[in-house]
Amino acid sequence: MGKKNWLFMGSETTGQRAAIIFTMVECAKRQGHDPEVWLADVLDRLPAMTNRDDLSVLLPCRWQPAAAPAARTAEACPA
Repeated sequence: MGKKNWLFMGSETTGQRAAIIFTMVECAKRQGHDPEVWLADVLDRLPAMTNRDDLSVLLPCRWQPAAAPAARTAEACPA
C-alpha cells in the first residue's frame, strides 16, 4: 500500500523532505503539542532566524509557542 501512495511523490529528494517533515510532526505529537499549531509557528518564525544556533528552540522537545513566555525549561532533548 505504501508503494502506491508514494509512487508519484516527484523525486527522491522530495520524498526525503516529506519524510523529514512527517517525522518532525510525529515528534511534536509525542511531545504533546498540536502538530498543526507547532508547524504553523515554526514556519512563521523560520524566516526571522539568522543563525543555526537559534534553530534548536524550534525542535518539538524545546518548542514554546511564540505568544507564551519561555518559562518552562526544556525536557530531555537530544542535542
